[in-house]
Amino acid sequence: MVSTLLDKRCDDFAASFELHRSAAQLSIIWGKIALAINVQHGTSVPALAVKNKYSNLKREYSTIRLAEQATGNEVHPPYWDDVVTALGNKAGLGHIDYAFDGSGPKETEDDSDSGRSNADGDVSQTSKRQAVVDAEVARQRSKRPKKMDIGQSLVALGESLAQ
Repeated sequence: MVSTLLDKRCDDFAASFELHRSAAQLSIIWGKIALAINVQHGTSVPALAVKNKYSNLKREYSTIRLAEQATGNEVHPPYWDDVVTALGNKAGLGHIDYAFDGSGPKETEDDSDSGRSNADGDVSQTSKRQAVVDAEVARQRSKRPKKMDIGQSLVALGESLAQ
């Protein structure tokens, strides 16, 4: 279940977590993750438990990484590979930066703002995020009810009553 949780949170719904900031929207996303876990594993785990488990996994990851650096001991839980895969590429958890420790090239401010491609051909994070935001805005606008004037509303009401 841990691998499913990390896969759903860090891969499938990662853009949604970046996009939405309100507690109501985030609780809906956690509910979707809980539903996916329940369907896949045949369990009945509430969304709050899933959210708490993810928070505990992040905390455990940070604790183990700090202990490794301080003591050199490498004691890991059985799901450690999944946690490292999901959380190891993060730019930082809390105040600690674990991600690649400066081994990759740093992106300049001009590159991140302009949306140009870098040397690997990847589009910068800003343009990827903007595409996700634009797609979500378009999706939400299409779901909104259209405003009708009074005449159209009365015609629609009459048609629905006639059926």
